[in-house]
Amino acid sequence: MNKKLDIVVVSHAGEFDLLRLQAKSIAHFVDPNLINNYIVIWNDDGPTDYVFETLYKDNSDIKDILRVLPRSNFLSETDRYTGWRMQQVLKVLASRVATSEYIYVLDTKNHFIRNVNEFDLFDLGGLPFVSLSDYTGSPFENHLKTCFEYFGFSYSDRFIIDGLPTITPIVQHRKLVIEMTEAIEEKEKKSFQQCFLDMLVFKKSTEFLLYYAYCAAKYNLDDLYVVRKKNFFTLFKSTIDMPETKSAARLRALENDECKSFGLHSGRIGNLRPLEMHIITQTWSRSGLLPFVKLIGLYQRLT
Repeated sequence: MNKKLDIVVVSHAGEFDLLRLQAKSIAHFVDPNLINNYIVIWNDDGPTDYVFETLYKDNSDIKDILRVLPRSNFLSETDRYTGWRMQQVLKVLASRVATSEYIYVLDTKNHFIRNVNEFDLFDLGGLPFVSLSDYTGSPFENHLKTCFEYFGFSYSDRFIIDGLPTITPIVQHRKLVIEMTEAIEEKEKKSFQQCFLDMLVFKKSTEFLLYYAYCAAKYNLDDLYVVRKKNFFTLFKSTIDMPETKSAARLRALENDECKSFGLHSGRIGNLRPLEMHIITQTWSRSGLLPFVKLIGLYQRLT
């Protein structure tokens, strides 16, 4: 197939050690023939030279694919710089600087723990894999319905039960992301970021729900994606309220050879419990990442 994609992540200074771990894991585990660009959008104040130089120093072999771009490349001085919502805007606008047919969207929390090639992300026919989400009864259910209605889509329950996901990693069709933003800008006569940040209808959405609704409204999803069981695991902030044995049992997913990446939410750093810490340490040791995790000081922050 010889598929290539652009990896996109929006990051900031508060997650710099996680970003360094992600870059290290990309250099170590992702087939270089799969990556066109590794695009880091720096959603923080100050120059990006230090970010580029540090990631390059950690991984000299990613120099040719690494691009570190300031948020000012995408936003004017009048755009509001606000946390999570701004991060979502930048993920969408990254489609305008990416050059591949597909974008592989990551959060800073995501890093790879096993080898990844094109057959881990695409089927033999060249379509990207996706794992579906059930939004029934979730806080996102009404948001998704709002997005469907915005695009004039007469959805049925099956689009709520079997939906494109809202969590990373996810492969997106770059052309469709651009189409979506242009359709919104044409309709509202404003920039996408102004619409997303200021209009009530978009405040009741997320970047991924909006993308899903557009794809469902304009295309046959079976022509865009092939469904497959997810090959990643994420330890969310919410699991701090879960009994340790239950959380640790879920973390055992990292031991499965089919699990290619691990998402460690920054909200769990500093409050990992012994069983969780043991499994995560084993994972990093098995993947060869543990010395680097200790080198950059992330390991010391975990407990």
